[in-house]
Amino acid sequence: QLVYSETACWLSAWKSIMRSCMTILLALLLSSSATAVKEDNQQRRPNIVFLLADDLGLGDVNYNGGVADTPWLNKMSASEHSVVLTHHYSGAPVCSPSRGTVLTGRNHNRYCMWSSNTAKGDRETDFVQPQKMPLPTKEETVAKLLKRVGYHTAMFGKWHLGSLKDIEYNNQLWTKSDPGMHGFDEWYATERTVPTAHSNQGCFRTHQRSRCTNYYYRNATSYLMAYPQRIDGDDSDFVATLTVDYINRQVNNTPFFVYVAFHAVHKPTIAVGEYKKHYLKLNYTLTEANYYGTITAMDAAVGKIRQSLYDHGIADNTIIWFTSDNGPVQGNPGSTNGLMGHKGTLLEGGIRVPGIVEWPAVIKNNRWESHPVVTSDFLPTVLDITKNRQHSTNALDGESILPLLQGTAKKRKTPIHWMFRYQPGKKKCYQQVMVHNQYKLVQDICKDKVVNTKLHDLSKAGGESHDIKLRHLSVMTDMLEASTKWKRSVLHDVENGSCSMLTENDKEQKEDQYYRTNSVSKHLTVTRP
Repeated sequence: QLVYSETACWLSAWKSIMRSCMTILLALLLSSSATAVKEDNQQRRPNIVFLLADDLGLGDVNYNGGVADTPWLNKMSASEHSVVLTHHYSGAPVCSPSRGTVLTGRNHNRYCMWSSNTAKGDRETDFVQPQKMPLPTKEETVAKLLKRVGYHTAMFGKWHLGSLKDIEYNNQLWTKSDPGMHGFDEWYATERTVPTAHSNQGCFRTHQRSRCTNYYYRNATSYLMAYPQRIDGDDSDFVATLTVDYINRQVNNTPFFVYVAFHAVHKPTIAVGEYKKHYLKLNYTLTEANYYGTITAMDAAVGKIRQSLYDHGIADNTIIWFTSDNGPVQGNPGSTNGLMGHKGTLLEGGIRVPGIVEWPAVIKNNRWESHPVVTSDFLPTVLDITKNRQHSTNALDGESILPLLQGTAKKRKTPIHWMFRYQPGKKKCYQQVMVHNQYKLVQDICKDKVVNTKLHDLSKAGGESHDIKLRHLSVMTDMLEASTKWKRSVLHDVENGSCSMLTENDKEQKEDQYYRTNSVSKHLTVTRP
């Protein structure tokens, strides 16, 4: 009996010890697992969200003194994890070319996107006219490059880099150039401009003429053409809802890149509900109320997307880059914050735009940087961050701003170049502009001859009002040499087929099959952009 009692006591003690050991072991395993998850999140490549406004001026945002309320952008600009880029430039002074620079890291002239893809001619058929300067499919976009290193990619909003379906127009067949052809796994986009509210609803009146809206396409499978398929309410909110839905589905999968291209604040500018009423109550005109209300609605859409990242716990390792495709339209209530010029010009007001980058994992203190940055910098920055060496031999015009985000960059290494309204073979007047740190070189060129040259110091108040070339001849000489060398490289690309829609892989196939000429009447001319 005594032996039995001692044995039972020993077994009971042994079980107690084992339970304690198991508890400690389980706690260690859980702690190790949590640490592993945390380390995995830290080591995982960052998610990337690029937010692009349309025709938003430098002075249109409240953190730059703008009239419109932009609480979410204000919050981003004040975040300890943000860098506000006070000299952020668009790669062109108009829509399509600027968007091309975002995705390619290259100046738009290298692939013959001389200006915006506009549709002129018919009064009520804008949405069935082709975009005659599409982004060539051979271009290496940031979406294509990120897919090669395991990213899932999506695009929502305004495309404006090619038609979203093949179009027969004036007895010509124009081939499409949609987001899916440029590396986006998922997309929901319009070809060009739509009203900033109540989109997908057919034709509308402007003060000049009747126009028809461009409809949303989704992954090239569903064309929302029927008028009953309205999209009511604010368009920025619609685009943000698509984006948040995508993030919800993608959050536990591979890292993602989502390109969000708002239609705001491009005409026709329509604000809805309280967004409009708020400014009418403040005695602003209807035009002003629509304009400022649309900006505030877009700001709320930015907040909706940003908040979803925090709700999912992925904000720390997500980069948000916000900017605009060009400055405000002349005659709009838009503000350049006192800069000369407007959309369509290479003056500062046409190309200097709001810019914020937020990245909690890397940016640890809020900074306002005057270091020049351009939309062409996005692709090389992403390649640097993701350690992506997949890029082809295509010449890049941008540079990585990762050192700037990390707080180690002192000066920009690569000059920023523009050449607007240039077109080979046409004796038109155009401008060639170069910005390198504080200096801006401007050349007016007509019939291939430089007719005027100016040099400005952008670090001085009213910099563009003063031509300082006579006082800084050596600076101007160096910049002219760099500008001429850059133009030569652009012309080399153009002359060597960089504008062709065909990739090398396409060339191995029958061109008539690629362009689907068999489905077109024999009298049609097949246009190869």
